[in-house]
Amino acid sequence: VEAEKDSLDMSVSSEVRQATETYSDMPFDAAEKKEAFYAALNALSPEDRKIADAIMAGIPLRDFSKRKICSLRHLYNHAIPNMRTVFKTHFF
Repeated sequence: VEAEKDSLDMSVSSEVRQATETYSDMPFDAAEKKEAFYAALNALSPEDRKIADAIMAGIPLRDFSKRKICSLRHLYNHAIPNMRTVFKTHFF
């Protein structure tokens, strides 16, 4: 029973250590991800960048045509696929 308790303590402490080691690298990854994100945004066309800015501002997609940002047809058929392509090559 004592051996099982020791092995359990070791496994828990090793899991905590692994989690801590993972978190210690996050600030560096966050800065790189932020740079990659802005590089992807800058690679968008001006019209797609305007649409991306509206999405990041929290404007609901159904309101895009009401606010004359773009038509829903253009949004779903062109802008979103273009953004996916750019973000896959630059960010993800």
